Amino acid sequence: MSKNINNDNNSSANFSLPFGISSDGTYVWVANYGTIGTDGSVTQINASTGIVVRIINDSSANFNYPYAISSDGNNVWVANYGNTSTNGSVTQINASNGIVVRIINNTSANFSLPTAISSDGTNVWVANYGTNGTDGSVTQINASTGNVVRNITSPNFNYPYAISSVGIYVWVANYGTTNSNGSVTQINASTGNVVRNIINNNTLTSPNF
Repeated sequence: MSKNINNDNNSSANFSLPFGISSDGTYVWVANYGTIGTDGSVTQINASTGIVVRIINDSSANFNYPYAISSDGNNVWVANYGNTSTNGSVTQINASNGIVVRIINNTSANFSLPTAISSDGTNVWVANYGTNGTDGSVTQINASTGNVVRNITSPNFNYPYAISSVGIYVWVANYGTTNSNGSVTQINASTGNVVRNIINNNTLTSPNF
C-alpha cells in the first residue's frame, strides 16, 4: 500500500521546503531547505512503514539551507547551499543514530553554493553551482576522514547542478545558460581528470583545461 507523507502529518515530519531526498533502502532522508530565518533540517523516515523516525535540526548540525542529500548506508551527507557570505558547507550525520559527525566548511573545501552531493561510500562528491563569473567546480571529500581530496575546476563546467558517482566515474549535470542549454561532464574518479564533455547536439568534446 502506498503512503503519502504530506502536510497533514507535518507536525511529525516537520517538512519545510524539501529540496533533496535520498534512500539507502532502510531509511529515506529528506533535506528541508527551510524558510527565511530558519536553518533548515533533515527528516528521517522509515522506508518500510513511512513513519518519521526523527527530525535533525539541532544547532550542532550547522545547517545552512540544506539543498541536497546523499546516504551511503553508514553516513548521511547534507550539502548546505549557504549564501553569498558563507558559500556553503557539508554536514556529515551518522545514519544509525542521527548524530552529527562533523561539519566540513569552506576553509579547505572551496565550496561555492553546493547544489548536489553524491557518496559511493569511499568518496563524497559535491557539485558547486558557483557564483556569477565562475564556471562552478566539484569538491571530492574522503568519506572516512572528512578531508578534502581535491577541488576540480574546468572550463567544461557550466553551473554544475547535479552529480552522480558510480564507481570509476563521476557524472556532473551542468545547468548551463540560455545560450548553451547545459551539458554533462564525465570525470575519472581516481584522478579527478575530466574524461569528456557531452554537449547538447550529442557531440563529445575533449577536455578543455
